[in-house]
Amino acid sequence: IQGAADWLEANHDEDDFLLWIEPFDPHEPFEVPQKYLDMVGDDYEGKLFFWPEYKQVEKAGIPPEALRHIRKRYLALLLMTDTWLGKIFDVMDRYDMWQDTLFIYTTDHGYMLGEHGYLAKNYMPAYNEVFNIPIIGHMPQDVGAGTRIDALTQNIDIMPTLLDYYGISEDDCRNRLNGKSWLPLISGEKETIRDCAIYGYFGKQMNLTDGRYT
Repeated sequence: IQGAADWLEANHDEDDFLLWIEPFDPHEPFEVPQKYLDMVGDDYEGKLFFWPEYKQVEKAGIPPEALRHIRKRYLALLLMTDTWLGKIFDVMDRYDMWQDTLFIYTTDHGYMLGEHGYLAKNYMPAYNEVFNIPIIGHMPQDVGAGTRIDALTQNIDIMPTLLDYYGISEDDCRNRLNGKSWLPLISGEKETIRDCAIYGYFGKQMNLTDGRYT
């Protein structure tokens, strides 16, 4: 992230750039500097869990105090990630880039920390904790600021959204796009861009949701 912040600092006054930042954290192993553990009050003294097993809590033999320790280590990891992501925001604040910069924040999946009795991901049913991911967007000049949109969206919508924003036709793409632009949702022109969404695991369960039922 520091490299991305430095690049943004050096190129903040350029037009039509795309900066893609993909930090690995928060991810296993849950290893962070002590100052972040101090922030969450992790005083656990038992066996450390830097990398929880991909098992059910009961089958992995994780006692309640160890599960609390795992959750606090993950929270500390989130705090560390948030601190470093703030370096990007600092640059954008310093040059008031929010007025002319489109910003999208999202992830690829969630992680089970004892919910429904599971740890980690990929082997349990497709629970919301893993698949209902955050997507936060900022439009230049605060268009639609503070609005929560309940429409079904997916990560495959990011590319069509960028094309739409820059006025590039999807016909210019070699392959057919399955995603939909978010701009009609943000402008209020539409309340939905799809009736349902398919999600699931590669080679495992596949689900269909209308946003209420799955």
